Amino acid sequence: MMLSPRLEQFLRALDAEVRFEHVRPSLDLIGAAAIEVTVGHPRGTKDCDVLEAWGRDSDEIRAELVRVGGKGTPLARRSELYVDVVRNGIPLLPLPPEWVPVLTLERFDVRALAPADVAVSKLKRFAPRDREDIDALVEGGHVTHERFVERFLVALEWLELECDVDDFRTIRSAFHEVERDSFGVRTPTAIEIPPRLDDD
Repeated sequence: MMLSPRLEQFLRALDAEVRFEHVRPSLDLIGAAAIEVTVGHPRGTKDCDVLEAWGRDSDEIRAELVRVGGKGTPLARRSELYVDVVRNGIPLLPLPPEWVPVLTLERFDVRALAPADVAVSKLKRFAPRDREDIDALVEGGHVTHERFVERFLVALEWLELECDVDDFRTIRSAFHEVERDSFGVRTPTAIEIPPRLDDD
């Protein structure tokens, strides 16, 4: 794991300016920021996605991160990066997610979502840029097919509790597309629709 210079500079500048009361949070990078840590070069995004998972301190931490490094702030304009706090439960994640330590700073620690979990998290939206991000991880040798399947199946255990059958089928289709096009797998992994969702 390695930080690109621009992301490291942004995080260090953020650390120098934020002020938290009686709490030392972990900034958990997801999305393109996590991929940037993995591949070591920018992914062309301006938002630094951080997963909001701070429990009772969430309001304080989110407000301070946005005040210092949110969109439109002086730091964001200087860095051409800004903090985007993503609510827990929005991305498709295996639970618990796998995190990789990145930096220990004065006021917070930084972790990045592990590559296979990043790839799984991209399946819910699955826009063209998400496909590009998954391909970057696979082509760089950061995610094996075996690990991708393993983490997807863990994520499914939770997904079926909060989605309908159409959402399930859409995400399963995205998973199979990645198997076929990114990993070159001819026979897709069998994923049955859970009985609770199967209304046929």
